[in-house]
Amino acid sequence: MLQISKGIISINDSILFTFPNLIVHSDEIIGIIGDNGAGKTTFFNYIIKNIRRKKLINFNGTYSLVKQIQPTDDMKSGGERTKAAIIESLESHPALLMLDEPSTNLDTTQQVWLKDIINSFNGKLLLITHDESLLNLVNSLWIINDKKLTVYNESYSEFLLNKEKSYKKQLTSYKQQQIQISKWKKQIQKREQRAERLKKGNGRKLSSSEKKAAGMTSHDTMERKMQKSAKSLESRMNRTIKVQRPRTVKPIKFVDPNTKLLDSRTVLNIKDTTIKINDRILIDDVNLKLKYGDHIQITGKNGSGKTTMIKMVLRHKEKFFLNHISIGYFDQNHTSLADKDKVNSLIRASSDQNSQTIFATFSALGIKEILPRKVSELSGGQKVKLQLAKILLGPHQLLILDEPTNYLDLRAKKGLEDFLINYPGTIILINHDIDFTEKLNFKTYNIKNKKLLNPILNNHYSSSEDNNLLLLKQRLGTFITDPNISMEEIKDLQNKIKKLETNR
Repeated sequence: MLQISKGIISINDSILFTFPNLIVHSDEIIGIIGDNGAGKTTFFNYIIKNIRRKKLINFNGTYSLVKQIQPTDDMKSGGERTKAAIIESLESHPALLMLDEPSTNLDTTQQVWLKDIINSFNGKLLLITHDESLLNLVNSLWIINDKKLTVYNESYSEFLLNKEKSYKKQLTSYKQQQIQISKWKKQIQKREQRAERLKKGNGRKLSSSEKKAAGMTSHDTMERKMQKSAKSLESRMNRTIKVQRPRTVKPIKFVDPNTKLLDSRTVLNIKDTTIKINDRILIDDVNLKLKYGDHIQITGKNGSGKTTMIKMVLRHKEKFFLNHISIGYFDQNHTSLADKDKVNSLIRASSDQNSQTIFATFSALGIKEILPRKVSELSGGQKVKLQLAKILLGPHQLLILDEPTNYLDLRAKKGLEDFLINYPGTIILINHDIDFTEKLNFKTYNIKNKKLLNPILNNHYSSSEDNNLLLLKQRLGTFITDPNISMEEIKDLQNKIKKLETNR
């Protein structure tokens, strides 16, 4: 068992969040969620430090931490480096495994491998992630919000369901209270108006029957009672505990003045082009034609040539792109931000969008608070989001986004999702986040066996491979029970099945 005494996580005397007493049982998987900069990685460092010092934490077993950013290696991709680090950690058979954003840079095949590792791990596992497919594997959640860590002893799907129920309940209560407050205000206004008429005499004297109906014998007494009644009702209304309207993110309305000019025009045309690196063919005979407004994603294993293809066509814009089209390119490894610039001035100088759209985009990405700051005052995560916002809000007609969800928290991913769905121009998305891309429902071009397969061919190849795999598995069952089949033939068939499963 891992026991962590309640405490405070801070940096440079600035409190990031407080947390209660925490317990992690054997074979428990804890998902840790929070916005970028909330203090999740700092919390991991705190745990490691206090395990070593044997203070504030009760734990006597072995432990291992896989950090979010691995040392660079020109011979390995980011996904390969992360996978190697996880394998190295597992070799020590830790009782406590701590993974910090382990799915970052992993391709789809490596993500399947990671899920198998997490499911089969025999011990306590703490998982910092924004990957919803990984969050679906956890038993409990530690969620950092408003500088406080809260424990939810439920699965991620249960948490989302309860969160939606809570939102609907709060919204209903808010609407009902607003109706009641509106009624009270009307009653207060009527009573104040009656009191005012009484004060002025309303241009006539009240008859005896009117005084009797009001239970009054004095005109002044009636006025005072009516004023008192209005103030009493107003006091009651003000004492009522107000139900806050649940927070919602307004949809981002992006305006491209060139929409009518470019409608249905071809903005990218790649014909019979081979993508190479150092004379090694990555993708052979590429054909890709996109019109204004097309939204596509390009998938494929790490090293298949996705980014290389994008960089090649960008180097030869005049050959592949429509003349004078503006292209916004987001790359995790490239930033064009000057430390001396103020964020607000930087964005307004590079965007044609109005203040409302700019603020809505920054709010959706969870960085509205950085607008008045200088670039030099921002964290690494905030700079990545700022670079992304700068590209999204630029005067572009075509966006090329290479792994934009890496290092984005859940709120920022949702904001990016809404933006891309409503974006009027063309989008080329490279992304390994399966849950994210499924929500977008873009057309998928897949790189497989050195070919860029369009959506129709991609579905055909997948269907054909599934059929072949089924036939081979059926044949394997027959081989195993046939005494005339050698072990060499069985192993050969098993290798074919394994190869097909790996390439899926």
